[in-house]
Amino acid sequence: MQDHALNLLHRVQTQLQSIYDIDIEYDIRQFTITDRIVAEAIGQAEHRSPEQLLINQQEDCLDISLFLDQAVLDSLHKSDPYAELHHQNIKSYWLAVEGVSHFLYIAWRANFDRQVSQLELELQAEIDKFVCAAELLNRQRSSIGTQDLWERLFKNFYLHNHLNAEQTKRYLQANEYASEYCKNIHSAFKQQHSGRDCYQQLRRFYRMGQHAKMAHISATH
Repeated sequence: MQDHALNLLHRVQTQLQSIYDIDIEYDIRQFTITDRIVAEAIGQAEHRSPEQLLINQQEDCLDISLFLDQAVLDSLHKSDPYAELHHQNIKSYWLAVEGVSHFLYIAWRANFDRQVSQLELELQAEIDKFVCAAELLNRQRSSIGTQDLWERLFKNFYLHNHLNAEQTKRYLQANEYASEYCKNIHSAFKQQHSGRDCYQQLRRFYRMGQHAKMAHISATH
């Protein structure tokens, strides 16, 4: 069961790398931790958080681990989103996408020796959750529309009560900017006969820095 769930994380990694046309040599399956006690021992894992990227940087060495609560992997094993993404398994799928998104973005930017802020990580992860889910739903010819998807992710969400004031402010800001960007992406997909131009737009955006991303979203708002 554990191997199957970890393989699903690898499918998330493959999906994201395909969307953004990036090549990462690391395999998320080798960096995933499900034991909270172990996670707390090697990093500053937050109590009750079901997903967290653990980073330890010493001089030129960057150690990264992804903590995902075992319940998330159990849910993915029980209901494979790549077989069918639906309202019951989308929360677990989004947690997996968020974690893998964080991992890939840090690893990709590290290749270019570029720093990443927490806000930038959260902004990209929110966008990734929408884009990945929309892509799956389109492949599966699901009855769930992208407008419903957008509303659930950006309007009908709730914040975990373990977040402090700074984290809450950062998440709300990331959510606001990501919602505007994904609204434009949603419109672009609907208007084009081919998604090629839309993917090119996503790839250009992915390669921008935080300030350029936020300025781009503000300019197209």
